[in-house]
Amino acid sequence: MNAMMKKLGLCASGLAIALAGTGLFAAPGKNTANFLKVDVGGKAVAMAGTQYASENDSFAQFYNPSLLAGLSRREAGFMHNEFIDDLRQEVFTYAHPTPRFGTFAGALNYFTYGQIEGFDKNGARTGTLSARDILISGSWAKTWKLVLGERVVEGLSTGATLKILSRKLADESASGFALDLGANYPLKGKYLDGLKIAGAVQNLGPGIKFKGESSPLPQTVRIGLSRAWFGEALTADFDEVLQFGSGAYPALALQYKVLNMFHLRVGYKAAKDLDQKLTYGVGFENPIFRVDYAFVPFGDVGDTHRVSVIYRFGKTSRLATADDQLKTKVKQAKTLYGQGLLVDAFMICFQIQRVAPWLEENNKFLAKIQQDFKELEAGDQKEKLVQQATALFNRAEAFFEAGNLLDARTEFQAVLVLQPDNKAAQGYLNHIESQFLSFVESFYRAGMIAFAEENYEKAKEQFEKVLTIKPDHAESQAQLARCVEMLEAKVKKEKEELQKFMAEKNYLSAMEAFQKENYEESYRLFGEVVNISPDHEDAKRNMELSKTKLYESNLETGRNAAGAGNWEAAISHLRKAVEVNDTHEAKSALADAQRRWELQKKVLSQNLYKEGLEAFLSGDKAKAQSVWKRAVELDSDNEEAKRGLQRLTQ
Repeated sequence: MNAMMKKLGLCASGLAIALAGTGLFAAPGKNTANFLKVDVGGKAVAMAGTQYASENDSFAQFYNPSLLAGLSRREAGFMHNEFIDDLRQEVFTYAHPTPRFGTFAGALNYFTYGQIEGFDKNGARTGTLSARDILISGSWAKTWKLVLGERVVEGLSTGATLKILSRKLADESASGFALDLGANYPLKGKYLDGLKIAGAVQNLGPGIKFKGESSPLPQTVRIGLSRAWFGEALTADFDEVLQFGSGAYPALALQYKVLNMFHLRVGYKAAKDLDQKLTYGVGFENPIFRVDYAFVPFGDVGDTHRVSVIYRFGKTSRLATADDQLKTKVKQAKTLYGQGLLVDAFMICFQIQRVAPWLEENNKFLAKIQQDFKELEAGDQKEKLVQQATALFNRAEAFFEAGNLLDARTEFQAVLVLQPDNKAAQGYLNHIESQFLSFVESFYRAGMIAFAEENYEKAKEQFEKVLTIKPDHAESQAQLARCVEMLEAKVKKEKEELQKFMAEKNYLSAMEAFQKENYEESYRLFGEVVNISPDHEDAKRNMELSKTKLYESNLETGRNAAGAGNWEAAISHLRKAVEVNDTHEAKSALADAQRRWELQKKVLSQNLYKEGLEAFLSGDKAKAQSVWKRAVELDSDNEEAKRGLQRLTQ
């Protein structure tokens, strides 16, 4: 009975809220469009709506738009919200990062209230009403590099979201707009690595006027912190949320990664206007998809379920540097370490050390893992170390049996680092090395034969195989360098031959155009030949001859057109003559033609006005309009023609 009364009370409150133009879960007369307070995105909902819960995904535009700046691929998102009673919510998002101009994003938030019982002022039922809220938004975010004197600030991101709001209750509707602003920054320092801060101001705007009553939007200020441990295995988020008119509350959340694919989440929100405090959720993620589920209990009123999907596609907008890629791998190793997968973390660090022995962060972490191995071996967890080393050995053995000797060698080497006295691993490694020795000799011999046959591509491939197996093979290094040198010389020769062919082809086409007195085309083609072959004397001589002929032809044609009173044609040809050779003679002729044409245009414009007037008086308004438009085009100061056009449009 109590549960039923609570549910009925909520529906009645919803009707009062909608009629007052306020919104969801707010007292009448305080705020409107309170559906904006409802958290969006399965991950963020499960983590109590904290800002950093939406970091680097398209749902960030609902919390702090600056967090969109971390996206590197295009992304589309969708969320469905099975809310209380008949309340439903659908959200669509899209984000498009660019290499130079930041990230652009958009969203649609559609919230429906189901069927609501209507009452008149006397309390009599009037039937059912429908109500809905719609938000359409556009966002932009960018990461900046600021130079402040001698100090360089990197990693600061800012963002903004413009929202268009629409509300409808039965036949009544209202609309408005709002603005969100946000910023975030990763702190740096010995004890600050992994700590990030963010702030956002939401729903800045004039409010919405509904049925003659204006109500403010639920303006909110968010200040948040996020801290990651063990790479990103464990993340903690904290937000202090200040809602104008309803006070402040804290929100806290934790996320734990399992195998870099699964996420366990929990959050706590101390908001006074909501019945729930704890939020829960899980997620699954790979490089293309992410699926998130959130469960939020509302006590006796019921439970809510939110599911969201994110799809990533397209090429990355930012190519990571080699150092950034290595640091990302170190972070992955720390995440695996935090999940207790010491051997997997060790393998990543071991491989990084082989290609980047100078990376201090990796060297220190690798030393820490090796120290942990020693402590495990000396302590009561030796069995755990043996199990992980055995798993690594089995994986190396599987690589060996599959013929993947390179990966098998790396894994067996790692086993020997953990267990120096592992004779089986040493035996496998000796066998692999002996096979590699025969491979090295075979590949090197094949490379030398290919080089002698001038098949430099094949030779290069064979020497690279040798160096993959034995990176310090000096003879292969020298021969590979010679192969690269010969291939570059071959490409250069082919390019020169192609240029020579194109030059001869263009030269023949230019001569043909010259013989046909198409001097404009011959001038262009001879110019292309000279660009390809600057020492082509015949092309240079004929280009100058074509230039002279083109100049003389346009000058003569322009003068003849001017003599016939065809000023537009005259100006066109004389302008070409000046472009080819800006002599005093050509420039003077062009200036004279332009001056005469300006005078002629005024006369023609006046004649056209008279022609249009005759058409207008005879009832042919279409012709009058066309003629007067031409008159104004010729002389923009023809006031009579302008007035005629105005008369026609009235």
